[in-house]
Amino acid sequence: SKLYYIDRYGYPFIEPAAGMDLDYPVITGIRDISETHDLKAKLEAPLVFLRKATNPHLPFQQVSELHVDHDKGLIIYMVEYPFPVFFGHGEIRNKYNKLWKVLEILYKPRKQGMKIARVAYIRLDYLEGRVIVGYSESG
Repeated sequence: SKLYYIDRYGYPFIEPAAGMDLDYPVITGIRDISETHDLKAKLEAPLVFLRKATNPHLPFQQVSELHVDHDKGLIIYMVEYPFPVFFGHGEIRNKYNKLWKVLEILYKPRKQGMKIARVAYIRLDYLEGRVIVGYSESG
């Protein structure tokens, strides 16, 4: 397997060379591709997410990894706090908007209550319209 830069439509346009700056999100987990349409289908959710993330609310530079899992769907990892954000399958735009609202609450400084440093995971795939924020004991 190789690493490629892709454009906004999912087409590879350059294979990074040793020493190149690779400060972009990585899309992982894509396997078993026999046809171009297979690749396009598997890249659809990560590309929709990245298009939404190119706004001031959640710049794509804050996204470290977009993992495509056959069973679990799209899973996002951020740079600063690398807990998993489970998007699941479908409704990426709506789930992104929910994530943005949750992160807005979590990033606000507080004396008590929800703190982003304690987050173990965020689930946007549990029940339709619901978000679960799991916390770790430490943090």
